[in-house]
Amino acid sequence: MTINIDHLQAKKILFKEYQNSLDNIEDTISIEWTGRIERLTELCPYRKSSTFVAALGTAMLAKTIDPGVDVYCLLERDGSDTSYSARSLADNVWAKSRALLGIDLGANGANPLNNTPFIGKARIDEIRNVRNKNGYAFLIECLNLLATYTTTDDAKSALRGFINVRRNDFQSVFSVGEEAGDYLVLPTLIDAVEELMKLGSEEGRIAQSVASGCLAVLFGSDNIDVGHVNDPDRNFPLDIAIHSPSDSNSIRIAVEVKDKPVGSAEILSSIEKAKSLDVDNVVFLAVSNRQVIDQYIEVYERARDMGCKLSVYFSWEEFIKSCITFSSDNAVLNMASTYQAIGNYLTELGVSQNAVSFWEGKASSQNST
Repeated sequence: MTINIDHLQAKKILFKEYQNSLDNIEDTISIEWTGRIERLTELCPYRKSSTFVAALGTAMLAKTIDPGVDVYCLLERDGSDTSYSARSLADNVWAKSRALLGIDLGANGANPLNNTPFIGKARIDEIRNVRNKNGYAFLIECLNLLATYTTTDDAKSALRGFINVRRNDFQSVFSVGEEAGDYLVLPTLIDAVEELMKLGSEEGRIAQSVASGCLAVLFGSDNIDVGHVNDPDRNFPLDIAIHSPSDSNSIRIAVEVKDKPVGSAEILSSIEKAKSLDVDNVVFLAVSNRQVIDQYIEVYERARDMGCKLSVYFSWEEFIKSCITFSSDNAVLNMASTYQAIGNYLTELGVSQNAVSFWEGKASSQNST
């Protein structure tokens, strides 16, 4: 019988220890682990075995739920009574929470442990032929110590030490010159966005970043409120809220962004969510390349009958054209502002460094093709 980790409870503990880290709650264990994570960070920087950082953070989180888990385990198929699915815990808790908390997990994609040299392995200690031998050796040393903890309190202290360092070490920034993007025209901006979307969904964060960037140029970033994916404290409907300039508490438009195929039910659900908070203007982006195009006449009629104005977009091209057309900047500023706004939201919403670096690479015409 393998160990089943309660993901909801793990998320609650993660958020609690994050707050404890902010409140500078320390003990001998958290202080020791702060030093250890600083060392692991030095040995495993971005793009050099940084998945080792994610592996240790996942093992720590698992121990806060059940101190009996095998910290070297990656998959339940390991077969022992103390095995658990580290991959599942990393995917469903760490990957979905770390951007909201601003924690650099090392591997910041949707599947943190699905990287070389972890692919295909059931256990961390069966990994061979590691290039970063010093980083791997220190990871094993850290796991050996973590394995000796027999209480969830000790594991929570260790996790707090992890958060202390990785919270402060978060380095994902969008850094380009003030004139970056000036070379863009409408077709090349659209092409760049469509290329960006091919990098992957990242739990919808990339699509949400693009939509937010376009809307920020149209309505002003001060009037845009963007909900982080899986944000438990979101107090507005849908993914993006556009506020009235004269009343920051009034939502003019609620925007839902879906980069996977949707149907009438999803659109109607979004309308109902918006109306429940007295928002009567809904924009729905159904921008998956597998989306079936439909006039949704009955959905529009239902929205009308509910007193809601609905607009559904089926492609980035038509959405970006609409935003650019009605924004007030001149042609050059339009493109540069949109490009830079998208980049800023990519970092704010915590997408992977790979996606941020790709978008940075679009900063000049030399990198536009």
